[in-house]
Amino acid sequence: MPSKPVAKKPIPGKPQAVKPAQKNVVQKKPAPDKAKGLRLLKETPQAPLVQKKPAPKPAPDKVENLAKGYLAELKEVDLTFEKGTAVLEKYRAKYPELASYIREIVPGERRIEIRQRLEGEDINLHLFAIRVLEDEVSYEVKLSGDAEHKTVKPPEWLSLLHDKLARIVAKILYARETSKPEKQDLDLSGPAA
Repeated sequence: MPSKPVAKKPIPGKPQAVKPAQKNVVQKKPAPDKAKGLRLLKETPQAPLVQKKPAPKPAPDKVENLAKGYLAELKEVDLTFEKGTAVLEKYRAKYPELASYIREIVPGERRIEIRQRLEGEDINLHLFAIRVLEDEVSYEVKLSGDAEHKTVKPPEWLSLLHDKLARIVAKILYARETSKPEKQDLDLSGPAA
């Protein structure tokens, strides 16, 4: 059998503490020490009423930055033209017949002229030019049959040049292949009697 707890008897002369009944009590944060805040305020150096302007930072030189951009553009022009002429020279060495298709390479004008076909008076040209104007660079391509040149970006300029060159090399290879059987037939017939 459970027994009831025995209540302690108060001891005379000793004050008794009364515990309040605990309810859902939200504990509050202790209020900040006002004296501490005042002390920090006193220690913070006061800014003078007249503020000094910071020393002006040197502004980046706009002319220098623009000049660097234009220089990069001009270097890209030279590099693109060099890539175009390098591929022409590479394949001209490999396929000597290609020399008759290349009408003119003018480095000073950054212009390459390629013939469409060799026979007859009607020589249609493919023109690949890079023009450096006062305020811009223009990569121009005029293929035979086009009324006007079209302006393209540097990678497309090279791509069109490579495409035209590949088509001419294919013509050269086809001409070589079709001319071989005729030579073999002549060689097999023997000497004429």
